[in-house]
Amino acid sequence: MIVELVFHLLPDGGLEVIVMARSNLRELDVHRHANRLAHLIRKIAEQGNFDSVSVATTAELAEIAAANDTAHELPARSLPELIEFNRTRTPMDVLALGIWYDSKISSGQGPRGTFAWRTWAQVWAAVDNRIAVLRDLGLGPGHVVAVHLERSEEFLLTVAAAASLGIAWCPIDPDLPPDRKAHMVATSNAAAVVTLTPLADTVVDDATTGITTIDATNWQVTRRARIPAAGNPECAYILFTSGSTAPPRPWGFPGGYC
Repeated sequence: MIVELVFHLLPDGGLEVIVMARSNLRELDVHRHANRLAHLIRKIAEQGNFDSVSVATTAELAEIAAANDTAHELPARSLPELIEFNRTRTPMDVLALGIWYDSKISSGQGPRGTFAWRTWAQVWAAVDNRIAVLRDLGLGPGHVVAVHLERSEEFLLTVAAAASLGIAWCPIDPDLPPDRKAHMVATSNAAAVVTLTPLADTVVDDATTGITTIDATNWQVTRRARIPAAGNPECAYILFTSGSTAPPRPWGFPGGYC
């Protein structure tokens, strides 16, 4: 888009702005840009400065406010209840999840370099299998599960299973240095780790931590350890700061932020 602006001082002290534009935009869009410029100049002249001056016109600001006015009562009080509410209302034969089996993903759920679809029935059947394992371990609201998985189908299924039980999930990137991952597992007070790789070498020091581990390849518990006391039941997930200026710090987010 090429725009030329001509500013012309009028005899009465006013300012005339001529907007000449050549582009593939519609004429209406050009007029809207011209109106925004006129609005901006008018507001700056009225205030004498640029403080809190919006490029959007008054009408556009009202339109934005109306679009963002999405507050409403939720049909459930907690994240697990909200998941169950939507689960009962969703047709099970509808396609829900498309998966590309990347060469980096080694979950064993599909041949690498292929694409597959899952219906909601298939997704929830897989989630229910994972829920059964987590429930059998005695995990529930207030517990934390570290998800030591790459972005994959398995990651989504694990998070869905944890959230359905009110368990907080803490994603841990498998590519992080071992000492940082060990710090994240310990600091998050994770009761269990779901992983596809040998845990003792990549996540925690088995001799000092002793944490329950689940092999995501077949969802078998490879090590049972004492489950720590539950923490804040309102915590839905935990994220860590980057650690660029200090050791990574955990931040817990309640279900309302999901």
